[in-house]
Order: sequence, then structure tokens, then C-alpha cells
Amino acid sequence: MTGTVIYFEGGGKAEGRAQLRKAMERFLDGGREAAARRGKPIRPIRVVACGSRTEALKRFRRAVEQQGETASLLLIDSEGPMDWDRETPGAFLARTKAGSVSFAGDEAVHLMVQFMESWIVSDPEALEAYYGKGFRRKALPAARDLETVAKADIDRALGAATKSTAKRRYHKMRDAPALLERMDPRLARRRCHGCDRLFRTLRAPA
Repeated sequence: MTGTVIYFEGGGKAEGRAQLRKAMERFLDGGREAAARRGKPIRPIRVVACGSRTEALKRFRRAVEQQGETASLLLIDSEGPMDWDRETPGAFLARTKAGSVSFAGDEAVHLMVQFMESWIVSDPEALEAYYGKGFRRKALPAARDLETVAKADIDRALGAATKSTAKRRYHKMRDAPALLERMDPRLARRRCHGCDRLFRTLRAPA
């Protein structure tokens, strides 16, 4: 395979998709640098920010059906908790009626559990450096496993942590790309199994 394309849920309109695509590519590449420094060949990656989940699923399916020398992966929000020991991402999506991925191998299906902000709150230092004065670090979830923290609770925590800063409350379209570029991927991998699973897939030899 000559490369990997990740069909990613997120980004909104064209400008937002472009910003988020670049940030996600930088985030994912940053987590693979160590393997590259050890001289291990790694397939190049490209992220396609698709906007909606429906569009991500549609484009992923089309890519799988037309697949040639490029591997295709799907990366979408789970929107809720899942048990990695008992359930695969494909089975989870089918159970929650989020969409069928029966046309693809389960190793190609990846979930942000419960959503991208679960990854973002894994790095308090990056958040504090970005928001600056007034940032309330103690408002962030302390859970070792951030995938167990409900989406609504992470939303509330981000709001509480950022509301007194000059940038005001966290805004996904404005802040997520900038934060992804500043984050240490190792922290998200330690606290989010879905993130670690994606990186292990991407670090497969070329």
C-alpha cells in the first residue's frame, strides 16, 4: 500500500474542513515521528475532513469499494460509551444505528470515544498555553480513562475551564484546530483507547 486516507467526521463548511484537516494531519504525524526516527518506513497519511458523519460514511464506503494501492480508514465520533473488551467499532455502530460498515474490515473503522473533545482535554498544558490567563485547569476531567466521561460532562468542563479567558468559552470550529496542533498525542493515547488504537494502526509498516 502506498498510503492511508482517513475519512474524518468534522469541519463544517469548506474553510473549517480545511483547517481541521491540516490540524488532524499534524496531530497524527506528530505521534508517528518516533517510529520514523528509528528508521521504520511508515505509510504517508492524508486526512479528508468530511463534515457530517453521513458524508464521512458515504465517502469511506466509496473509497473501500474503489480501493487500489491506498488504504482507507474511517474516523468518527461514537457519541456515547463503548466497551472495547466486548464490542468492535463496527458492532457498536450497528447497535447504535449510527450506520453500517459491514462492507469494511473492522481494522479500518475507528472511533473517537466519545468525541474529539475527549482527546483534546487529555492535554491540560496545551489548553492552558492556548487560552492563557483565566484558564481553570482544575475544571477539566481528572479521569484516567477519558472515554468513560460523558460527552455532556466534557462539554461542561471545557466551558467552565475557558469561560474566564480572553477567548471566552471553547468554540469547536475556532479552537479545535489550534488545540490539535499544540497537543502531545502521547497524552491522548494514554487516556483514550480509541486514539491509541488509531495510532497503532497508522504505525503499521509500509
